[in-house]
Amino acid sequence: MLEVVGISTVVCALVGWGTNVLAVRMLFRPYRPWRVGPWALQGVFPRRQAAVARRLGELTATELLPPQRLRQAVAAPATVEAVRQALVTALIQRVSRLVHGVPSVLGPLQKRLLAGFEDSVDAELRRRLPGLMEQVAGAAVEELHVAQVVEEQVAALPPERLEEMLLSVLRRELRFVEGAGALLGGLVGMVQGALWVVFMN
Repeated sequence: MLEVVGISTVVCALVGWGTNVLAVRMLFRPYRPWRVGPWALQGVFPRRQAAVARRLGELTATELLPPQRLRQAVAAPATVEAVRQALVTALIQRVSRLVHGVPSVLGPLQKRLLAGFEDSVDAELRRRLPGLMEQVAGAAVEELHVAQVVEEQVAALPPERLEEMLLSVLRRELRFVEGAGALLGGLVGMVQGALWVVFMN
């Protein structure tokens, strides 16, 4: 009697595991349609790649990376400060090369003039750069079209690459689905076998 329950449990666990493995594989494969008469068999993601790309683009632009967030990132105080320091350094280096390349009778006054120039440039950038960065951020956001860029990139991916990317994120969860199929199938088989034993005796 126990043999019947055991066999039923093992067979149903294998069936549950196998069907879930097949279902997971069919999310991605076949990559290209297989024609069988009037029917076509293709993986869910490859078949709906254009729709997935469009929806992912919309979600990225509205939820994950909205225009306001991009503007804030470009015009953030830390970004402005980094740009200011880079500009001051580049300008001072350029002016220093020009000044030192010209014979000067000013002597020590040359260093004081360079220091004064650096202070003036630094003060002007501190005053004007935040506003300029806001303008740059606005122009960049308008030009970027996040939704369109994401949609085009995802739609252009080969199905093999799309599968690789999704599995890199979902592999553990899909393995759980496969294991859950085996567990549930085994439980169903155990109950089925037990009922068969009870009612057949």
